[in-house]
Amino acid sequence: MEDYQLFEEFLNSEDVFFRLDEFPNGTPYFRIPQKIKNGNLVEVIVVFEQSNIKILIVKIARVETPEKEITIYRLLNELNGTYKFFTFNIDSENDIAFEGNLPTDLRDGDFQPEVLLTYIAAALKSLGEAYPQIMKIIWAD
Repeated sequence: MEDYQLFEEFLNSEDVFFRLDEFPNGTPYFRIPQKIKNGNLVEVIVVFEQSNIKILIVKIARVETPEKEITIYRLLNELNGTYKFFTFNIDSENDIAFEGNLPTDLRDGDFQPEVLLTYIAAALKSLGEAYPQIMKIIWAD
């Protein structure tokens, strides 16, 4: 059984709401809506690549004005120095995302979906801690 299938079974057994889809190249990915502490509903995207599992947390916030971009970039760079396994970035549409990678070719033994879910939970916790700082800039006049 493929790793993504084991993860799908695990999510079903834990009653986690998700949607399984695949990219045009056949790479499977999950969309998992989650509410962050002190924040809004974000989307966790888990992509099962050849030798890597990519975790993207999107729909965090959008930088609407150019005046706030420099301040947000400074904050995100500061936060990226704090978090070792995840990094903040801004996409081409000025949406803030939180991204991490788990190399699957380094593990010893079978894939353990609960470890992946723990990694995601740790990312959501970190995002929840950083969210007020991000939104303070986004909502500032």
